[in-house]
Amino acid sequence: MKQRHNMLLMQYLIFAAGYDTFAYRQPEWAKNIQIFELDHPFTGVDKQKRIETVMTEKTSNIHYISIDFTEETWERNLIECSQFEKNKISFCSLLGVNYYLTKQNFAHAINTISNIVPKGSSIVFDYNDDKAYTEKAGERAKKQATMAGAANEKMLGSYSYMELEKLLDESNFMIYEHLTPNEITDQYFKKYNKANPNHQMTAFDNVNYCLAVKK
Repeated sequence: MKQRHNMLLMQYLIFAAGYDTFAYRQPEWAKNIQIFELDHPFTGVDKQKRIETVMTEKTSNIHYISIDFTEETWERNLIECSQFEKNKISFCSLLGVNYYLTKQNFAHAINTISNIVPKGSSIVFDYNDDKAYTEKAGERAKKQATMAGAANEKMLGSYSYMELEKLLDESNFMIYEHLTPNEITDQYFKKYNKANPNHQMTAFDNVNYCLAVKK
Protein backbone atom coordinates (compact mmCIF):
# COMPACT_ATOMS: atom_id res chain seq x y z
CA MET A 1 0.00 0.00 0.00
CA LYS A 2 2.92 2.34 0.64
CA GLN A 3 3.79 2.09 -3.05
CA ARG A 4 0.23 2.98 -4.02
CA HIS A 5 0.35 5.92 -1.55
CA ASN A 6 3.36 7.26 -3.41
CA MET A 7 1.13 7.27 -6.52
CA LEU A 8 -1.30 9.80 -4.99
CA LEU A 9 -3.31 7.35 -2.89
CA MET A 10 -5.70 9.41 -0.81
CA GLN A 11 -8.07 6.90 0.83
CA TYR A 12 -7.69 3.45 2.37
CA LEU A 13 -10.82 1.33 2.60
CA ILE A 14 -10.55 -1.75 4.83
CA PHE A 15 -13.53 -3.98 4.13
CA ALA A 16 -14.46 -6.50 6.83
CA ALA A 17 -11.87 -4.73 8.98
CA GLY A 18 -12.49 -7.00 11.96
CA TYR A 19 -9.76 -6.45 14.53
CA ASP A 20 -7.20 -5.16 12.03
CA THR A 21 -4.85 -2.72 13.77
CA PHE A 22 -3.27 -0.80 10.87
CA ALA A 23 -5.20 2.38 11.66
CA TYR A 24 -3.88 2.39 15.24
CA ARG A 25 -0.23 1.79 14.40
CA GLN A 26 -0.16 3.69 11.12
CA PRO A 27 3.27 4.76 9.85
CA GLU A 28 4.10 8.39 9.21
CA TRP A 29 3.33 8.16 5.48
CA ALA A 30 -0.26 7.09 6.24
CA LYS A 31 -1.18 10.00 8.47
CA ASN A 32 -2.27 12.18 5.55
CA ILE A 33 -4.74 9.68 4.12
CA GLN A 34 -8.28 8.95 5.25
CA ILE A 35 -8.80 5.42 6.59
CA PHE A 36 -12.24 3.82 6.53
CA GLU A 37 -12.93 0.67 8.52
CA LEU A 38 -16.00 -1.07 7.12
CA ASP A 39 -17.55 -3.99 8.96
CA HIS A 40 -20.70 -5.51 10.39
CA PRO A 41 -22.13 -3.29 13.16
CA PHE A 42 -21.66 -5.91 15.89
CA THR A 43 -17.95 -6.35 15.16
CA GLY A 44 -17.35 -2.64 14.68
CA VAL A 45 -18.95 -1.64 17.98
CA ASP A 46 -17.08 -4.33 19.90
CA LYS A 47 -13.77 -3.26 18.38
CA GLN A 48 -14.33 0.40 19.19
CA LYS A 49 -15.08 -0.46 22.81
CA ARG A 50 -11.82 -2.40 23.03
CA ILE A 51 -9.85 0.41 21.38
CA GLU A 52 -11.25 2.95 23.84
CA THR A 53 -9.74 0.99 26.74
CA VAL A 54 -6.21 1.42 25.38
CA MET A 55 -6.38 4.70 23.44
CA THR A 56 -7.39 7.95 25.12
CA GLU A 57 -7.72 9.92 21.88
CA LYS A 58 -9.25 8.85 18.58
CA THR A 59 -6.97 9.31 15.60
CA SER A 60 -8.56 11.95 13.40
CA ASN A 61 -8.17 10.15 10.06
CA ILE A 62 -10.05 6.96 11.07
CA HIS A 63 -13.71 6.54 10.19
CA TYR A 64 -15.98 3.63 11.15
CA ILE A 65 -18.63 2.54 8.65
CA SER A 66 -21.24 -0.16 9.33
CA ILE A 67 -21.96 -2.42 6.34
CA ASP A 68 -23.32 -5.86 5.49
CA PHE A 69 -22.07 -7.24 2.17
CA THR A 70 -25.18 -9.38 1.79
CA GLU A 71 -27.37 -6.26 1.53
CA GLU A 72 -28.02 -4.75 -1.88
CA THR A 73 -27.16 -1.17 -0.90
CA TRP A 74 -24.33 -1.76 1.58
CA GLU A 75 -22.34 1.15 0.12
CA ARG A 76 -24.88 3.77 1.23
CA ASN A 77 -23.32 4.38 4.66
CA LEU A 78 -19.89 4.88 3.09
CA ILE A 79 -21.15 7.34 0.49
CA GLU A 80 -22.99 9.30 3.16
CA CYS A 81 -19.81 9.70 5.21
CA SER A 82 -18.69 13.30 4.62
CA GLN A 83 -14.99 12.36 4.72
CA PHE A 84 -15.32 9.87 1.86
CA GLU A 85 -14.69 11.28 -1.61
CA LYS A 86 -15.66 9.26 -4.68
CA ASN A 87 -13.19 11.14 -6.89
CA LYS A 88 -10.11 10.26 -4.82
CA ILE A 89 -7.93 7.29 -5.72
CA SER A 90 -8.49 4.56 -3.16
CA PHE A 91 -6.77 1.40 -2.02
CA CYS A 92 -9.33 -1.22 -1.00
CA SER A 93 -8.47 -4.22 1.16
CA LEU A 94 -10.86 -7.19 1.03
CA LEU A 95 -8.65 -9.72 2.79
CA GLY A 96 -10.50 -12.70 4.20
CA VAL A 97 -13.79 -11.61 2.66
CA ASN A 98 -14.76 -13.69 -0.35
CA TYR A 99 -14.45 -17.09 1.34
CA TYR A 100 -17.76 -16.38 3.05
CA LEU A 101 -19.60 -14.75 0.15
CA THR A 102 -21.44 -16.46 -2.67
CA LYS A 103 -19.97 -15.76 -6.09
CA GLN A 104 -22.95 -13.54 -6.82
CA ASN A 105 -22.41 -11.48 -3.65
CA PHE A 106 -18.68 -11.16 -4.27
CA ALA A 107 -19.24 -10.03 -7.87
CA HIS A 108 -21.81 -7.50 -6.62
CA ALA A 109 -19.34 -6.20 -4.02
CA ILE A 110 -16.59 -5.73 -6.63
CA ASN A 111 -19.00 -4.01 -9.02
CA THR A 112 -20.25 -1.70 -6.29
CA ILE A 113 -16.69 -0.76 -5.32
CA SER A 114 -15.97 -0.03 -8.99
CA ASN A 115 -18.92 2.37 -9.03
CA ILE A 116 -17.69 4.40 -6.05
CA VAL A 117 -13.93 4.67 -6.72
CA PRO A 118 -12.17 6.34 -9.67
CA LYS A 119 -9.87 4.94 -12.33
CA GLY A 120 -6.48 3.96 -10.89
CA SER A 121 -7.91 2.72 -7.59
CA SER A 122 -6.84 -0.73 -6.39
CA ILE A 123 -8.34 -3.72 -4.65
CA VAL A 124 -6.36 -6.47 -2.95
CA PHE A 125 -7.86 -9.73 -1.77
CA ASP A 126 -7.10 -13.37 -1.09
CA TYR A 127 -9.19 -16.20 -2.46
CA ASN A 128 -9.42 -19.98 -2.69
CA ASP A 129 -8.65 -21.56 -6.04
CA ASP A 130 -11.07 -23.90 -7.78
CA LYS A 131 -9.53 -26.99 -6.18
CA ALA A 132 -9.99 -25.78 -2.60
CA TYR A 133 -13.22 -27.66 -1.90
CA THR A 134 -12.35 -30.81 -3.83
CA GLU A 135 -10.33 -33.93 -3.12
CA LYS A 136 -7.38 -32.19 -4.79
CA ALA A 137 -7.21 -29.59 -2.01
CA GLY A 138 -4.25 -29.48 0.36
CA GLU A 139 -4.69 -31.01 3.80
CA ARG A 140 -4.68 -27.64 5.58
CA ALA A 141 -7.36 -26.33 3.24
CA LYS A 142 -9.54 -29.37 3.92
CA LYS A 143 -9.18 -28.95 7.68
CA GLN A 144 -9.93 -25.23 7.50
CA ALA A 145 -13.12 -25.82 5.51
CA THR A 146 -14.22 -28.48 7.99
CA MET A 147 -13.60 -26.25 11.01
CA ALA A 148 -15.32 -23.27 9.40
CA GLY A 149 -18.37 -25.40 8.67
CA ALA A 150 -18.44 -26.69 12.24
CA ALA A 151 -18.41 -23.09 13.48
CA ASN A 152 -21.41 -22.22 11.27
CA GLU A 153 -19.16 -20.17 8.96
CA LYS A 154 -19.31 -22.26 5.82
CA MET A 155 -16.72 -21.26 3.23
CA LEU A 156 -18.37 -20.55 -0.12
CA GLY A 157 -16.15 -18.91 -2.70
CA SER A 158 -13.50 -20.53 -4.92
CA TYR A 159 -12.34 -19.44 -8.36
CA SER A 160 -10.16 -20.40 -11.27
CA TYR A 161 -7.81 -17.69 -12.54
CA MET A 162 -9.82 -17.27 -15.75
CA GLU A 163 -13.09 -17.06 -13.81
CA LEU A 164 -11.64 -14.41 -11.52
CA GLU A 165 -10.19 -12.46 -14.44
CA LYS A 166 -13.62 -12.40 -16.13
CA LEU A 167 -15.39 -11.37 -12.91
CA LEU A 168 -12.99 -8.46 -12.41
CA ASP A 169 -13.11 -7.37 -16.04
CA GLU A 170 -16.90 -7.13 -15.88
CA SER A 171 -16.42 -4.46 -13.20
CA ASN A 172 -13.62 -2.64 -15.06
CA PHE A 173 -10.77 -4.09 -13.01
CA MET A 174 -7.66 -5.73 -14.42
CA ILE A 175 -5.33 -8.08 -12.56
CA TYR A 176 -2.11 -6.20 -11.84
CA GLU A 177 -0.38 -8.82 -9.69
CA HIS A 178 -1.28 -12.39 -8.80
CA LEU A 179 0.50 -14.80 -6.45
CA THR A 180 -0.09 -18.54 -6.06
CA PRO A 181 0.84 -20.36 -2.82
CA ASN A 182 4.20 -21.42 -4.29
CA GLU A 183 4.95 -17.87 -5.40
CA ILE A 184 3.96 -16.49 -1.99
CA THR A 185 6.28 -18.97 -0.29
CA ASP A 186 9.14 -18.08 -2.62
CA GLN A 187 8.64 -14.32 -2.30
CA TYR A 188 8.05 -14.04 1.43
CA PHE A 189 9.49 -17.13 3.13
CA LYS A 190 12.53 -17.97 1.00
CA LYS A 191 15.10 -16.25 3.22
CA TYR A 192 13.55 -17.64 6.41
CA ASN A 193 13.43 -21.18 5.01
CA LYS A 194 17.04 -20.95 3.92
CA ALA A 195 18.06 -19.89 7.42
CA ASN A 196 15.78 -22.45 9.11
CA PRO A 197 15.83 -25.59 6.94
CA ASN A 198 14.41 -27.75 9.74
CA HIS A 199 11.45 -25.44 10.42
CA GLN A 200 10.35 -24.24 7.01
CA MET A 201 7.20 -22.23 6.37
CA THR A 202 4.90 -22.39 3.37
CA ALA A 203 1.93 -20.32 2.23
CA PHE A 204 -1.51 -21.71 2.97
CA ASP A 205 -2.80 -24.41 0.62
CA ASN A 206 -4.95 -23.24 -2.29
CA VAL A 207 -4.97 -19.57 -1.18
CA ASN A 208 -3.93 -16.99 -3.77
CA TYR A 209 -3.43 -13.23 -3.56
CA CYS A 210 -4.67 -10.79 -6.16
CA LEU A 211 -4.08 -7.08 -6.72
CA ALA A 212 -6.37 -5.50 -9.30
CA VAL A 213 -6.53 -1.94 -10.62
CA LYS A 214 -9.55 -0.14 -12.01
CA LYS A 215 -9.19 0.61 -15.70
